[in-house]
Amino acid sequence: MLRLFVFMTLLIIGLFRSLRLHVPVLNEAGSPETDKPFEIKEPNLSKAIYGTLKPGKEEEYYTFFAEKEAKLAPILLLMAASYNHKGLRATFRLSGPGLPAEGVTPDVTAKPLHIVGHDYIMVQSFMSPLPETGDYHVAVQRTDGAGLYCFCIGTAENNQIDPALFAKVAALVSQEA
Repeated sequence: MLRLFVFMTLLIIGLFRSLRLHVPVLNEAGSPETDKPFEIKEPNLSKAIYGTLKPGKEEEYYTFFAEKEAKLAPILLLMAASYNHKGLRATFRLSGPGLPAEGVTPDVTAKPLHIVGHDYIMVQSFMSPLPETGDYHVAVQRTDGAGLYCFCIGTAENNQIDPALFAKVAALVSQEA
């Protein structure tokens, strides 16, 4: 039991550290069609992609190319305000080479996180290395409520933060609170 507690503590600390380093990205136009997904370039570099789900905008799609054994650690966060006050519930499904035909939907959790002055709920994470080289696809799906989500991907530090974009994301996050 103690080993499990230590492992979970180290995992959460590692997740928190990696989340601090994610560069914000806005998916303002959305990507509600499977044939027009939002392309994630350089998925190894840490990114936090913000989007909105609501009735009529049930899903958003992403795509990226990755090498075999890449450890990109996709994570789905919901803004705590959206989760607690607007009832937002969402999940992601990862599909691609070497994964089951129906894709992989990681276990759903509800872990509160406080990152850079904002409250989030971590609902899913996929920590396994990718099984094959190729194009991967992610579907972020709303199951209830509405609000802002953050899809994080990549583990490599990325120091290319545009201050104007950071301010825009901070304003968007603050509006949701």
